[in-house]
Amino acid sequence: MNFQKELIIELKNLSFFYPGTKRPVLRDLDFKLRSGEWIAVLGANGSGKSTLAKHFNALLVPTQGACFVYGHDTKTNEGQFLARKNVTLVFQNPDNQIVAAIVEEDVAFGPENLGIPSVEIEERVKKALKVTGLYDVRKRPTYTLSGGQKQRLAVAGAIAMEPACMVLDEATSMLDPKGRKEINDVLCKLHKGGMTLISITHRLEEIVYCDRCVVLSRGAKVWEGTPRDLLIMGDGLLEWGLRVPPLVEVWGRLRDAGLLSDEVLPKIDEMVDALCL
Repeated sequence: MNFQKELIIELKNLSFFYPGTKRPVLRDLDFKLRSGEWIAVLGANGSGKSTLAKHFNALLVPTQGACFVYGHDTKTNEGQFLARKNVTLVFQNPDNQIVAAIVEEDVAFGPENLGIPSVEIEERVKKALKVTGLYDVRKRPTYTLSGGQKQRLAVAGAIAMEPACMVLDEATSMLDPKGRKEINDVLCKLHKGGMTLISITHRLEEIVYCDRCVVLSRGAKVWEGTPRDLLIMGDGLLEWGLRVPPLVEVWGRLRDAGLLSDEVLPKIDEMVDALCL
């Protein structure tokens, strides 16, 4: 028997204007996020992605329409409390999120501010550091970490808060390919363990592990569906300011030539085998 997963976030006709502006940054948005899902929110610069991210934990509240967290409107005190307790944001620049001088102390900062007992904080910090691969550097000064390690530290701090949902706002945009892979490996591990995730990004190569994608353009939702269905659109993505990843472009050409199946996105070794035929 299939039971419907718990609804965590629901947007209903959400629109948002910054004070003093006449043009909405977000326009009539609707979608739902359920427990255990991994959703990617995509769009070009200026599409409203980061503004939307701030609505998920009530840093911003809708000008019109509503954002509900566990059924409570974030315009209410109870809704804001639930949003900030259950939805954690990881931002673009890791240096802006590090508050302590030592790695393990930084991870402990959030739970300490919640008044969590010391013994439980120690367990949370240990778990978060192990999941993110930072346990061996737990005693190091935070300034000695690489960019990828700093962003993993930000994720570890979010994990230690034990949120129902983690939102990553362009969390890999300032990282090199190695750092991006490190973060995506951690996210895959978290999702496999049941964590609910929202990835705000413009990098299509990062959506292949997501369950669902939402595309924004000029503040409006213009498309929603699976990563595969989005990627096979090819050059049609340019209309929304999204660039087709080179790997997907190669796959599209091989598919059009009848060398690969249209059913699933293949792995790199399958592409190499097809090219060598």
